[in-house]
Amino acid sequence: MFFYLLMFLGLAYAFGCEGTAKIARTTTEVRGLAESSLRRFDDIAAQSPSVANTASKGATEQSRIITLTGEIQDTLPYVEDKVPEWVRLSMIAGIATIGIVLVVLLWQTGIAPVLRALFGRIAFMIPKAKRQEATLLRGALDGNQEKIREAIAAKRASDPTFDAAWKAEKAIRNKANNANVKQPR
Repeated sequence: MFFYLLMFLGLAYAFGCEGTAKIARTTTEVRGLAESSLRRFDDIAAQSPSVANTASKGATEQSRIITLTGEIQDTLPYVEDKVPEWVRLSMIAGIATIGIVLVVLLWQTGIAPVLRALFGRIAFMIPKAKRQEATLLRGALDGNQEKIREAIAAKRASDPTFDAAWKAEKAIRNKANNANVKQPR
């Protein structure tokens, strides 16, 4: 269905915007017919003196038609085709629809995470917050206690779910520690 819509829009765009070419073809055809009629009127006037007056008027009209078609053809280079507004808007809507469909297809097929992972390896595309977090964790891996605390604080501040899990884990540890402490008798 979508393919047929694109074909229709393409054809409408192709044939709807050739006004000057159509005018040029039609004017040339009218001029050719007028020249042919003019020759016939001249032949009729020469062969039949009884209708010579009527034939000369017909010849004058055909000459006028030839002159007017010449003026149209002379003016035609200054005329410019105008794309109908509905065609322009349809083309924009079609391009936007294609873009949305491509994004949805990429997302639904699972290709988007792969592309994101590929482009995520390029250093300038890594967000600044992620680079700072990596720096803190690298310092924590080296055994720096201050870096470990900073890394945990940064992770808790940036991820509310992690912060909630951190607090829950702390509560579980506190309960376990309180249960293991022996009460004096």
